[in-house]
Amino acid sequence: DSPKHIKLTRTRIEKAAIGCRFVVWTDIDATVLQRWLAEQRSNGEFGAKTSNYYQASFKEFCTWLESSRSVPCNPLRFVQPINCATDVRRQRRSISSEEFERLVAAATVGTEVQCMAGPDRAILYILAAWTGLRRQELASLTTASFELDSAEPKVIVDAAYSKRRRKDVIP
Repeated sequence: DSPKHIKLTRTRIEKAAIGCRFVVWTDIDATVLQRWLAEQRSNGEFGAKTSNYYQASFKEFCTWLESSRSVPCNPLRFVQPINCATDVRRQRRSISSEEFERLVAAATVGTEVQCMAGPDRAILYILAAWTGLRRQELASLTTASFELDSAEPKVIVDAAYSKRRRKDVIP
């Protein structure tokens, strides 16, 4: 896993352990964790999705300890996530063509953001819109990723960077 994922997972586990007052392995209790997560949701600290991420991180940690034979059993084995459809914090939608045109126009004349000049960002936004590639997939592209001389030009994303973990070829 990436260092970012590891740090995020560790932070979630530590925050939950402190919140639940888990000090030693035998303190870990599914009911206590679920009660703490419910408190975080009722206080407005977490939405349903965030609560599930915390629970999954802690459960994965316990599963790893069990599979490495460090502990006899996983006390969170049967804990299930809550239904995220009950608490939608952000409605996702497609950007309209007018909004996209404004985004590209603003980027074209915009200042440098994350070491990328405005016109370059505009091209990147257009490439993302036409290919459907995500940020990390786009960041992985090199000149060798483009086959522009073939009968059907294409962009190739190596499996290591693809969300689906397989080589993606986009016409």
